[in-house]
Amino acid sequence: MARRTAWSHGGLARALVDRARGSDSAPGAARMAATLSARMKISVLMPFQDAEATIEAALRSLLLQSHRDLEVLAIDDGSRDSSRTRVTALAREDDRVRMLGDERRRGLSARLNEGIDAATGELVSRMDADDAAHPERLSAQAAALASGASLDLIGAAVVVIRDGEALGVRRFPRDHASIMASAWRGVPMAHPCLLGRAEWFRGHRYDEHLPRAQDQELLLRAAPHSRYGNLVRPLLAYREPTNEAARSESRRCRRIAVRRHRGAVAAMMLSLRDSVASRRSRDPRRGLEPLSETEQAAWRTLARSGRWPDPDSQS
Repeated sequence: MARRTAWSHGGLARALVDRARGSDSAPGAARMAATLSARMKISVLMPFQDAEATIEAALRSLLLQSHRDLEVLAIDDGSRDSSRTRVTALAREDDRVRMLGDERRRGLSARLNEGIDAATGELVSRMDADDAAHPERLSAQAAALASGASLDLIGAAVVVIRDGEALGVRRFPRDHASIMASAWRGVPMAHPCLLGRAEWFRGHRYDEHLPRAQDQELLLRAAPHSRYGNLVRPLLAYREPTNEAARSESRRCRRIAVRRHRGAVAAMMLSLRDSVASRRSRDPRRGLEPLSETEQAAWRTLARSGRWPDPDSQS
């Protein structure tokens, strides 16, 4: 029996994602891009460490993607709980899950580079072991890369999850100039929701000396010779860290990354000043946009189980 997806039901499921905020591309162009991108294999990099409470839902959300040609590289960074056992069990169910890593704790950047080396797809995507992907996430992002916009990397809006509750939508600037308008304080893209061309990742390795904010350092370093974009649709249930010490360390490392590349960032912002000036006032992305009760329930279910709810159960 063919697997039913929320998308096949139309109506409610589409409304929960495309919410009166404008579409990401014209319908005709979107159909053509979707046809092209469906032929591309996607490698999803998911390093994990002691993630037994969430990793099964994270993996299931990827295995239930509408884009079927994918591999999930689950990379163990020295887990001491049952995470590895859970991944192994899912790998037996679906051979698209591949286990990498070992008992050593080498750090996130080293494990991401390990995944890049092992990836066999034309496209590479990121996701954390405590997040969950909307079933259309990979197909929508792959179509955006295939749309002819000359993008190297595409992100998307996310729904912030805290203590099991869906708090709201965090959106980011859409085009490269608008994204780089605020690069002096960090690149506004959600790292666990990135997708890009495999050759881009192979040419831009993660800095293994930074304990946190590796994504910001990479995005800033690569920005002068790359093009970024963000989809307006929320495509990831993002579990926001609650550990204040970890958040403080991330902010510190982000400042280090910005300082390291401030010369290149300043030059790039200067070269984009006309585009930036015309976009900054139109495209601020501050705070969270509210969700309806139905949307909150759908995203809670996705974060908890890795499954997007059947629209029939929402009526």
